[in-house]
Amino acid sequence: MRLEGLDGAPQPEGNGDVSTTPRHPIRAAAKGPAASTEVSTMMRVQMYGEEGPLPDRPQVLARLGSAASATALAAVEVIRSITSSEVASLCRATTAELEEGLLRIRGADAQVRVALMGRTMAGKSTLFEALTGGDGSRIGEGAQRTTRETSERPIQALPGVVLVDTPGVGAKDGHEDRLLAFEAMLGCDVVLWVAANDSTQRETAEALVSIADVGKPLIVAMNCRQGIGTEAKRRRLLRDPQRPFRDLEGHVARLQAFLEPLGVRPGAVVAVHALAAFEGAKGDPELLSVSGLESLRSAVKDDVDAVGPQRQALTVADACRGPLSDAVESFRRVADELHDLSQLKVRAAAEYLVRMTRALASAQAEGALLVETRIAAGRDWHLRADLDGDLNKQMHEHHGQVAKAVESALEEADQDMCEALTDEQGLFADDWTLPPLRDQQHVAFDDAGAWGNRAAKLATRASFGLATALIVMSNPVGWVTAAVALGGILVDRTVVQPATKKGGWIDRVLPSRQQKVLLLREQVSAANRESLDQIRHSALEALEHRRQEYLKLVEANHRAQEAEAEGRLATASASAASALNLQSLVRQLDAETAGAVLALAGRGRGSAAVRECVRQPGRAMAVGMEGPAADEEALFPSTVPEPLHPFPAEAPVPSARRALHVIAAVYPPPYHAVLRGACLTVALEADDWPGRRERVQQLATGASGLQVMLHELAAHPSRG
Repeated sequence: MRLEGLDGAPQPEGNGDVSTTPRHPIRAAAKGPAASTEVSTMMRVQMYGEEGPLPDRPQVLARLGSAASATALAAVEVIRSITSSEVASLCRATTAELEEGLLRIRGADAQVRVALMGRTMAGKSTLFEALTGGDGSRIGEGAQRTTRETSERPIQALPGVVLVDTPGVGAKDGHEDRLLAFEAMLGCDVVLWVAANDSTQRETAEALVSIADVGKPLIVAMNCRQGIGTEAKRRRLLRDPQRPFRDLEGHVARLQAFLEPLGVRPGAVVAVHALAAFEGAKGDPELLSVSGLESLRSAVKDDVDAVGPQRQALTVADACRGPLSDAVESFRRVADELHDLSQLKVRAAAEYLVRMTRALASAQAEGALLVETRIAAGRDWHLRADLDGDLNKQMHEHHGQVAKAVESALEEADQDMCEALTDEQGLFADDWTLPPLRDQQHVAFDDAGAWGNRAAKLATRASFGLATALIVMSNPVGWVTAAVALGGILVDRTVVQPATKKGGWIDRVLPSRQQKVLLLREQVSAANRESLDQIRHSALEALEHRRQEYLKLVEANHRAQEAEAEGRLATASASAASALNLQSLVRQLDAETAGAVLALAGRGRGSAAVRECVRQPGRAMAVGMEGPAADEEALFPSTVPEPLHPFPAEAPVPSARRALHVIAAVYPPPYHAVLRGACLTVALEADDWPGRRERVQQLATGASGLQVMLHELAAHPSRG
């Protein structure tokens, strides 16, 4: 075995995560697990000494139950510390599942429980009656959903083993039946799956995958549904009992196709004729002998005798481990999603501010252009004024018309700014999922206190006209009217009257009336421009003020979005921390479980040496053990329900060496390994069990903390 570093050259021993020598030379040289089982128990005793007395099974299970309960209660405290409403439903669901697990632990007894499951109409209830010596009361008449509730009875000739009949899966409108069946299965130690020999349907595949996901071991009863209602059919079965199962291998292959990618294989597959078994159990020994019932009973007995107590220990642990493991994955997923959403929200909020500000500026520019247009229309008024008439009155009327036009322009501009925000918000919502603009509404000019103050100052500057200015301040556009009134008064008092009165300065300076008229129009034009400029300046200030008011709303909404992003980021951090805490509890429970399983297998030294464990329920466990216990377990594997891959738990042990120990327990060297950074790539010979490679890859990753990738040797990049 050769381990390469980043540059492809072999790395020296003792350098970080580099290892080239397996710790178990005898085990590594053996060609598979079978070689180690040939070594006698006497050799193990000579090498490692006698084991102590076997532990008391109830005591071990009770201790494990206490550990699992304590783990569940600690997990509930971790979950309750999360106060975010975004994960409240997840917290409630996880807490409820943990509470259900605690109830299953407290209700556990010393009996091994076998869940009888299968598709509807597969013959489960018939087999249930045959195995338990029933009277046939639960057998249906070929209709779906005959069994609608669970029932349990002891299996005949198997003391301490209880068979639990469950509703069938796959029936039309049978969702509740499926939930009831799987709920009952979680409290059992073994699953006896009844498969009909006439079909293997999609519901069967989905159910088997679900069972494998929770780690329950499988025994498959392939039931023949050939009728024996007549004497001729009975004789045909007795004459050739193997004929109904001529395609057994094909059905078994299809079942294994569902399970092997998950790293799971049935413990046993037994051909059985459930109806013949039931009829034979009632007093027909010939039918009983060909029914396969005794073979099925023996398969259950062999499993219970070999690892029954260990399976009970796994059931106790999994009552809380299952919800905990699901919660870890859920909180990790939520943390990742909230983190990504938070980053997205920050970018969206920044773009939101830019787009809304740009929309306001554009609407303001259009409003300013409209104001300029309305004012420009009144700048040539001096050419139309009747100089022989009352100029003061004419100017008041003219400026009043301009004021109305400007007032209308400002109202249009205000409405345009509001609509611009609304339209941009709609376009923005098409691109981003954002809350509506907070407090967005049309802001009328009747709250224009600033404009009233400004007009009041103008009125105060000119002591005359104060009453007029105060009156018009109450109107929506009082500032415009005030400016018009004050402008007219100023023009009348300072320009028109002194210039046009008899003996005025025009009569004294200009010799002719025509010249007087020209000069007067120039003076009126200048006064008109000055007044209109005042109106224009005040209107543009009003427009800018309205833009600032809307911008305050936009900025408030922007801050709210940033605060929401910060809140989600905080929730993401809390969820990630909770996932780590829950994962630590899972590891502690797995270590307790491994110790209990080894103790029940009679390996007291190994049980005491367990320090850590990475477990895949129903598939395998990688166990870190102190001292020579890891070597002993590697050389002389114990009989446990889940394949156990030992690795040394002494510190410091490089991560790569941990991973290689786990791999070497399943795939003997030599193989090619390359370590690049935190990724360990190992090329193996082809494996005829594809699910096993994925299983070992996950175990090695969990035990080492590296990203372990297993490939077939021919597919490895360095080998072409």
